[in-house]
Amino acid sequence: MTLHTKSHPTLKESQNWAKVLHADQKDKLRKPYIGHIEWVVAHLRQSFVYPTEDQLHAAYLHDAMEDCGITKRDLFDKGYKDTIVKTIELVTKPKEKMSNSDYEEWIRSIIASQNIDAIRVKFSDMSDNLNDERMSQLEVEERSKLQKKYLGAYRLLTEALNMKGD
Repeated sequence: MTLHTKSHPTLKESQNWAKVLHADQKDKLRKPYIGHIEWVVAHLRQSFVYPTEDQLHAAYLHDAMEDCGITKRDLFDKGYKDTIVKTIELVTKPKEKMSNSDYEEWIRSIIASQNIDAIRVKFSDMSDNLNDERMSQLEVEERSKLQKKYLGAYRLLTEALNMKGD
């Protein structure tokens, strides 16, 4: 376990840091990327009766390592505890290019970790990635590519959470 000299950030501080980290980023629709982050947090709150603070912190920062170059050390230095850092680590896609089957294997590894925080955060992330309203605004080719990439993995997550996956 890592010792922390700083107090743990509040949810508002995590939200604000996410806004700073993603300030110049755009999503596939060229909209501010922070909208995706906020949607993931909102979906987590709506999908699960009692999302934990750890899950909410991880949802705000789920793309910080993957898209912003944040490291484990950065997270620890900010005062985040081991459980949150581990969750963010688990939902951070490996750097190497992944085929659709590799992507599903990666999702299986998240499920196999039995880290409910990571499973819930990744489920919420993928729920936005597959959001019908957002998907309908993409070019047909891009939409088809993303659906092929995400649908099988999404089903695995819904099964892991014992949820109905449509």
